[in-house]
Amino acid sequence: MVLLSLVALLCCGGALYGGWWQPRQELAGHKRLLEEIGGPRGFQDTRIREHAGTTNAFTEYYLICRDSVCPLDPAGAIYEWLHDNDAPADRNHVKSCLGWAAAPDPELCRFTWRGNGWRVDVDAFWKGADGQDAGDREWLLRTTASAD
Repeated sequence: MVLLSLVALLCCGGALYGGWWQPRQELAGHKRLLEEIGGPRGFQDTRIREHAGTTNAFTEYYLICRDSVCPLDPAGAIYEWLHDNDAPADRNHVKSCLGWAAAPDPELCRFTWRGNGWRVDVDAFWKGADGQDAGDREWLLRTTASAD
């Protein structure tokens, strides 16, 4: 009976660890990572959320540009942010990438960097600013932390 109880405890404990505890810890680590890296200078952020059913965490940073004129150089701010967080970044590539995203037929603009078991993906979008005047646009940076 004692042996049966011990086997049941080990099986349930392992399932509880792998199915509940470990994923929660991984998600918490991804949220902490997003808090640590912050966002680019001049960009506003949204709260950190989780992708349902995964251990991935994400947030969005945005910069509103009145009449499509930004209050600062978005490429410069994004480059500094990437550089400050040890992401592989080249100032000219950041400018080109944002140019592709802002083109009439936009292409995906993504920056990725990796650490010890994690990765961060930043997708940049040039879009109409929600809730703003018709001519206003915004840079939106959807930033996701996940396991690598």
